Amino acid sequence: MAKHFRQTVLAEKLAEDSAQIFSCAHLANGLAVSVLLHDREGRCLLAERSGAVALAPKTYSVSVTGALDEQDLKVKDPVRSCTSQECTEELSITLPEESFQLSGIFIGERKLQPSALLLAALPSFEDIMANFETRRFISTRTDELSRYALLPMSEAAHFQLGLFERAQSPSSTRSGTKQ
Repeated sequence: MAKHFRQTVLAEKLAEDSAQIFSCAHLANGLAVSVLLHDREGRCLLAERSGAVALAPKTYSVSVTGALDEQDLKVKDPVRSCTSQECTEELSITLPEESFQLSGIFIGERKLQPSALLLAALPSFEDIMANFETRRFISTRTDELSRYALLPMSEAAHFQLGLFERAQSPSSTRSGTKQ
């Protein structure tokens, strides 16, 4: 419980100012991005990774994942720039950088790589196309996300799906905590 609380506090603190991500002494590894796309109908886009990828083959994930590289650090907003590029590469769609909402930073127990958790809303998932990294995409309602938590996926993806599901639940919208 205490560890979860520390992770949540760190995520909320870093989400307030994305520039803090690069000066945070707690982040020893390169920053990854983890993007969950959702639509107006309350559905989320999940990915089933192909066996052709080196990292986490044949697992399930949020819509898009990637990592910042040296080129990303040369722009004004490296996290959103990287995220936009990853969406273009992995989904064959172009989303402007301002489309992405930074929810926070997650650091798992096993991998210890910090992951920027981002959200973006799309009108639909119709134009999404898989490439060699993804076997298929799955469109699922938010209230069905918990069943995907039982499938093999990264700690970051698992955490992000739970975070999104809680933020969308009727009890969080009534109490004013919906994000």
